[in-house]
Amino acid sequence: MKTKITYHAKDVLFKSLSEVYKDQALTSYGLDFPKIVRMLPNEFPQVKADEKKADSVFLLEDDSVLLLEYESNNRIKENFVKYGEYIIRIINRYYRESREIKTVNMAVIYASDIVEAENKISFGSLSIGVQSVFMKNFDGELALRNIHDKIKSG
Repeated sequence: MKTKITYHAKDVLFKSLSEVYKDQALTSYGLDFPKIVRMLPNEFPQVKADEKKADSVFLLEDDSVLLLEYESNNRIKENFVKYGEYIIRIINRYYRESREIKTVNMAVIYASDIVEAENKISFGSLSIGVQSVFMKNFDGELALRNIHDKIKSG
């Protein structure tokens, strides 16, 4: 009798080995991580009908993408999770359309009541870095005078 082996045999084998060695360190693979406590679910089902919308997305002349967000809240870590999702969606869109992985740059413009925020957060294998602009650092009166002067001079 002929037994069929699943196409995903290697995945099944590695998953089984992971379960067998769940209480062991990962040094047998040459990985330097803390000891495994327990195996977590590895399926991430998601049916979404959301309309996530970034504030502004631009194609730059070097063919990279700029994701520009405007923030008036101080939920910095929560915002970084949101940025990660936006960045992944941008990368996915370009990859599906052209099989090209675009470089995605990110900048955040913070309202004047936010005086500081992290520029980089690491989630382990994924790090998100942004360039921050704090409106508090700008002289609004000076900007208004400059605009009035420009209007007067035509």
